[in-house]
Amino acid sequence: MEELSGKDIRVKLQQLFAVSRIVFWYDSGEDFKDTVEELVPTDVQVLHLTDRNAFRTKIQLEHEDTTGKYLVYAPFAKPDVRENHLEDTLLYSKEFYADQLSYFMANARIPVRLHPAVEKLRSFLFGPKIHSNKKLRAEAAKRREDFLERARDFDWMTAEDKVMYRVAICTLVEARNTTVDDLFYGLFAGSEEEMNGRMDAIRRFDLEPVLWGLCRERFGYEEVNPTLEHFILSLFAVNTFRDHLDKIPQKWNQYVTAGLKNRVNNCSVLLDNMMNHVLYQDRFDSLSQKAAQNLDAVHVLVEKLDLSYFLSIASFACLDELFIQWVNDRLVSLDTQAEMEGLSLEELCKKRLSLHFGKKFRAEYTMLLAGRKLLELQNYAPRNTLQELTDSYCRNDWQADAEYRHFVTAYDDVEGERAGQFDTLRNMILNLYQNEFLEPLLLHWNEAYREAYQREVVPFQKNFYQDEVAPVKEKVAVLISDAFRLEAARELAEKFRNDENCTVEEKVRMAPLPSVTFLGMAELLPHENLELAHETSAKVFLDGKPCASTNQREKILQDRNLHSVAIDYDSLLALKATELKNFSAGKEVIYIYHNRIDATGEAPKTESSVFQAVQQTIEELFRLVKRLSRTGNIYRFLVTADHGFLYSRGKLQEADKLEVGDAGSIWMKDRRFLLTDRPVEREGVYSVPLGKMLDNQDDRYVVLAKGMSVFKASGGMNYVHGGSSPQELLVPCLFISTKKGIVDTVDAKPKLISDFSIRKISNYHVKLGFYQDQPVSDVVKAAAYKVHFETGSGELISNEPLYRAESRAVKQGERVFTLEFDLQKRNYDANQRYYLKIINARTEKEIDSREVLLDLPEMEY
Repeated sequence: MEELSGKDIRVKLQQLFAVSRIVFWYDSGEDFKDTVEELVPTDVQVLHLTDRNAFRTKIQLEHEDTTGKYLVYAPFAKPDVRENHLEDTLLYSKEFYADQLSYFMANARIPVRLHPAVEKLRSFLFGPKIHSNKKLRAEAAKRREDFLERARDFDWMTAEDKVMYRVAICTLVEARNTTVDDLFYGLFAGSEEEMNGRMDAIRRFDLEPVLWGLCRERFGYEEVNPTLEHFILSLFAVNTFRDHLDKIPQKWNQYVTAGLKNRVNNCSVLLDNMMNHVLYQDRFDSLSQKAAQNLDAVHVLVEKLDLSYFLSIASFACLDELFIQWVNDRLVSLDTQAEMEGLSLEELCKKRLSLHFGKKFRAEYTMLLAGRKLLELQNYAPRNTLQELTDSYCRNDWQADAEYRHFVTAYDDVEGERAGQFDTLRNMILNLYQNEFLEPLLLHWNEAYREAYQREVVPFQKNFYQDEVAPVKEKVAVLISDAFRLEAARELAEKFRNDENCTVEEKVRMAPLPSVTFLGMAELLPHENLELAHETSAKVFLDGKPCASTNQREKILQDRNLHSVAIDYDSLLALKATELKNFSAGKEVIYIYHNRIDATGEAPKTESSVFQAVQQTIEELFRLVKRLSRTGNIYRFLVTADHGFLYSRGKLQEADKLEVGDAGSIWMKDRRFLLTDRPVEREGVYSVPLGKMLDNQDDRYVVLAKGMSVFKASGGMNYVHGGSSPQELLVPCLFISTKKGIVDTVDAKPKLISDFSIRKISNYHVKLGFYQDQPVSDVVKAAAYKVHFETGSGELISNEPLYRAESRAVKQGERVFTLEFDLQKRNYDANQRYYLKIINARTEKEIDSREVLLDLPEMEY
């Protein structure tokens, strides 16, 4: 740092005396002892201060001459406040410094006793003394500015030297705050290259010894030749075994010393908070991946170690891979009742899903959960009569189709090569669903339906308008989603049931044969007579009127109720809020046609994505009801379908593909049915009269494939409909009522079960019980929260687990959860205040704060 020139000193002193008659100059190096008289303005008298004349100087300045201008020159460092007899005079005077460092300390209100520490930071604050250029000066100015901003948080009158060095390092690593943990978050942040660049800066300003000193004090890390890489590996190693320090493998002994074990809580706090912080969690994942490779974590953890040790540990993604493989092996071996530490396979998957890497492996865990439930189909025995089969399917059996959909969808979402490890389970599930559930169910259904198809075991679809639409006394929207089958409707109903602004009533109707769009859509309209034209193309007439297009259907609706309208989903979605209000104004019946599932399944290129289309349909219908309720002034809804479908990912055998050569004239041919002029009775098929099905005089027959068999026809063979199965014929009918008016949404919040649990904390490892205040619904939104302990000044002293309030359970007892905290191991002042804080992770808003008493054993250093 360059000192001021004689000219600069004269100018500066002239400026100071223009506003003050007394100026103090402490010159610790005695650099200007012999020349000070030459530097002051001519009307200023110099008083040379010694260690013996302070009192005499005070008398002269404040009593003998109260108007004259004086420079009080002291050829020594400024004394501490408590030892400076002229401190009160200084308060109303000015102070002059001949060097930048002194000026900086004065502006930052840093006491003289910290001058040696500031001197050590000279190059950090002002750059190099020589060869300084504009760029280096600008960089130094930026560091000074950042340092001063962070320095405002401290009482420098009581602070130690190491605090100043910590603030300097926090400045270099661009830490968000000045705690030790924040320092390391800043150091680790960004890319590997950026982290190494920050470490180089720490070395350049000779602050590396300070860094390792902090590592020793806070984390117990102490090495003869410490490195950042070794430190990071040590953190991950000790954190992985934080619950079982006595089980650390010999291969990791070089990373886990006694000091680290003594500070394991602090290590866990650092990593847990990093993995849960939205700004740092991606970097945590990168560090974790590299640490796992360098520690050879997969092999070390597998060798002679019980996986149950790591149930609550999320250090490495490979731990989840091990748990996933363990559950997969249990399922493949049909050991569905297996447990780990008292957790069932389902509970284990849900626990791991809630941890850090759960989102990365959501598809795998979802697939395993669905596979576990589907394995219960091993002993499936279908009922016999059509009534029994219908009741059984509507009550329980539909869940097999839902879980199969979840399994296949999740399997498709598993990334790349990871999917290969589930091939055996996949084949088991596909075969089990197809051969142990679907084929037996369909064969029993076919036999029962053949005998009782005219019996109304559930209401027929042809009476839908008269039974469900006409009786509604308010404006009603009828949402018809092509191929929206019963199991998907049950999932949609659950979404509405979890919404306190909605009520939902579920019914089931029986679609006609063939279970196809042109017939099902017609049956949902008001009519007395339905006729299928004697043509090879599908032409349906209702009371003599065509009903294929949306416009034709609207006319039929208006014949029954003039205040009716029909529209397709995409056209409705394109309406703006004002347009939607105008569209619905004055209407009493609104038919809305949605086609996501059938459009996807019928196209060979997208057939395999039909289950994804089902999930998308559930979300679209839910959002549509909410939008119409809020913007369209519609509060009564009917959700139904024209027909369902069958879908199996397994490949059909050639024996399941039927050729029928003795059917006579074939009016229509599809994969699941034929429309012929005479019945066909042979192995694998059966026939029903079309006239009895449609309640008219049609003399043709519907020829149906039994079981999962299909007729050889164009189109895909995995997604089919048109035939006789509960999945194709049993269509949902949901009646949904929504409350009028817009209700503001709120976040679901975690609440402490008992205040007593935090009145006195006497253990460094703390378990606290919480509950979610409300179930998630359309007006209560899922939200994530950070929960931690901190000091009264806001310093974090524990890990910060992230809790996702996303439970939809209605019963409060099912929304209870436990969070575990590791308090930093250090001595806590009984006179200070400490708090439990709950912070909304998205808004960073504090939603709860509870004062706690920390009665912890003193640490020995």
